[in-house]
Amino acid sequence: MDPAEFKIVIQIGTILVALAGGWMMIKVNLKTAQRDLLDLGARLHEFQVDLNARVDIIEQDKSVIKRQTEVFANILSPAALEKVHFDRGVLSQRVDSLERAVGNLSDMHNHTHPPTSARTD
Repeated sequence: MDPAEFKIVIQIGTILVALAGGWMMIKVNLKTAQRDLLDLGARLHEFQVDLNARVDIIEQDKSVIKRQTEVFANILSPAALEKVHFDRGVLSQRVDSLERAVGNLSDMHNHTHPPTSARTD
């Protein structure tokens, strides 16, 4: 083999070794990237599960607050307040009437009692 052919063979060998080394580097980097991607996917899934749990809690709290607001709205509605005040007025009139009746009975009483005999059984 003449020196020119030998030089070409060495150059081709060097290129093949460089290509093989590059291919190995690409393969290693690709495996690392795949591993990192799988890890990122797992972390993303955990984050999604946590986020869904938090959203569920927020929705439950929102439903409770909405229901409480509806209850308060019904309690404080004009119709309900009107009924409460009407019932209070009726009760107040009945109390006044009963107080007058008791007062009239008290006026009829002379505040003295006849002696009572002691019972012996």
